[in-house]
Amino acid sequence: MATFECLAEKGTTAITLRDIATKADITLSLIHYYFPTKEGLLVDATSYVMQKQIKDIQKELSNIQDFSEQLKKLIFVVHHQFKSAEWRKVYFSLLAAAAWSPKIMEEIRLLQNQLIDLIQENAQNSNVKITNLEAFSRVLLASLNGLALQVMHGASEEQIAPAYAITEKVLLSLISN
Repeated sequence: MATFECLAEKGTTAITLRDIATKADITLSLIHYYFPTKEGLLVDATSYVMQKQIKDIQKELSNIQDFSEQLKKLIFVVHHQFKSAEWRKVYFSLLAAAAWSPKIMEEIRLLQNQLIDLIQENAQNSNVKITNLEAFSRVLLASLNGLALQVMHGASEEQIAPAYAITEKVLLSLISN
């Protein structure tokens, strides 16, 4: 939690292990014991943040059988996750860090593939027909990330809510039973 709070306050480039130790009220040497480098800690933080997102999504989708309804719920959940300024800052800060860190990039790739697999599995279990399920899943993720990025750059909820609605309609139009 201390790492998440520090990332939300300072981002990946300005954060130090000392900041995290201070926030967590532990010694710096204890952090160095588990994470000899800042990159190691950021890889772990990336995994934590992305796994949390995946678990939240799985929980929300677990009782919904119809893929169209799952898609609507997924868009709703992600939209509401990204309403949190802290969540957006941490999420995009870690995505940006992947440009300079092959280890963080690999962690994000693995975790995004888990999310793509989850979408594909739910679609297959619902017996829907989507021409290219992997491409559909990637477009879904890219759309949701792009809308969240627009909010981070100043788009208001009044401006972004219709964009989420259009995204939902477009993606639903690609599904056939």
